[in-house]
Amino acid sequence: MINFCFSWGYWALASWMPTLLAKRGLSTPEGLNFIAISAVFMFPGYISASYLTGRFGRKPTMLVYVFVAAIAGFGFANSTTMNQMYFWNFTLSFFSLGAWGVWNTWMGEIYTTNLRSAGVAWGVSMQRVANAVAPVVIGAMLATSSFLQTVTFISSFLAITFFTVMFLPETEGEILH
Repeated sequence: MINFCFSWGYWALASWMPTLLAKRGLSTPEGLNFIAISAVFMFPGYISASYLTGRFGRKPTMLVYVFVAAIAGFGFANSTTMNQMYFWNFTLSFFSLGAWGVWNTWMGEIYTTNLRSAGVAWGVSMQRVANAVAPVVIGAMLATSSFLQTVTFISSFLAITFFTVMFLPETEGEILH
């Protein structure tokens, strides 16, 4: 569930970002500039999440990062000015990619040794399903829905990810079985 929803929340937005920005009136060069600048915020997100995971654990770090990413997604959906769009998307880039860094480590640790490879393979497979289905669904939505409706729908998958993570065990410092 986490792999599917988290990947949907990220991939649906990333794959349609140029079109979404065009719906907000940005030209192609302006949209590409927006995306390039947003990408710069991913690296500090990864680095800070790595540090905080070692200090506070995987679960608390993941919960905070996914929660803030979901809030940022809803903020981005409701942006009315270019400054708001930049702020919320930078925040979304920082926290969603930081959360991915935590999840990519944590995912394998939640399974026992005899189920680890199958569990991770299943999770990654669900990411691939989301990566294939999300762009198609969002493309169809873009034909009939507003920027607000589309981005809110996408961001709801980040919110589902947050609530699902709440039920996972912490594995930081635990001996894997």
